[in-house]
Amino acid sequence: NVKDTIIGTLASILSFSSMYKEGTVIVAMAYNENKIKVSTRMAGRNPESPRNLKELMNSLSNALYRKLLSISVVEVLSKPKEIIVQIR
Repeated sequence: NVKDTIIGTLASILSFSSMYKEGTVIVAMAYNENKIKVSTRMAGRNPESPRNLKELMNSLSNALYRKLLSISVVEVLSKPKEIIVQIR
């Protein structure tokens, strides 16, 4: 198990590893009590990449929020590289 407080750091470490092809999207998730934290990073060192993880995360959080409304989700917080889902 990986603590939710370091899941973004772990995703960053993986994104600079040679295991993944440049441009691969790394998605890491951690669960803690009533929260699920999702962090994304893009593999490689190319800051000029056309992929925009902020747009991806906003799209995912909006879709997730709509889907989870029916199961009593309190809130979905979207940050540029993370989504935190607070569940009742």
